[in-house]
Amino acid sequence: MKQVILVTGTPGTGKTTISKLLSIKLNAEHIDLTTYTHANNLITSRDSYRETDIIDLDAVRRSITEVIKKSPGNIVIDGHYASDVTKSNLVTRIFVLRREPWLLIKELMNRGYSKPKIKENIEAELLGVCLNDTIFKQSPEKICEIDTSHLNPEETTIKIISVLSGVKSCGFGQIDWMNRTETEELVKELI
Repeated sequence: MKQVILVTGTPGTGKTTISKLLSIKLNAEHIDLTTYTHANNLITSRDSYRETDIIDLDAVRRSITEVIKKSPGNIVIDGHYASDVTKSNLVTRIFVLRREPWLLIKELMNRGYSKPKIKENIEAELLGVCLNDTIFKQSPEKICEIDTSHLNPEETTIKIISVLSGVKSCGFGQIDWMNRTETEELVKELI
């Protein structure tokens, strides 16, 4: 049976690296939404302040739906808005990748993100924005939240495959960065 797997999360949590590995292991087509929207002219404008592209969500949703319907095999779709552009009835499983914000900030700095862009993404991770978006757009029983903080991409991929094969169970709602002592220092740093 064909599987459509979404991998979502804040930038820097490992989505694309893990999705590529997962695609290889599952012999699946990999769709990186950033690359896909550029290649298919689905960008409507650029938000220079937030340093991000503005996409036509409806057009992306229609296009992804067609790709899923035409594809004979498994598909792994990765992007922080994967849950927004993939119809719930077409999705097998959604993996929301999370990362400790005090580790995530280092990753985003290494990527050369500006201070406002880092702040926006750290706030999104602290508040679980990608998870909350996924809960509102997809079937909750399909959602699996994974903390990638101390796992390498291969370990995370193995964990995902264990969930997909039914060896391990997975849910969401166990990760709460707000109750950690590191969060107070991080928030002071961001202000």
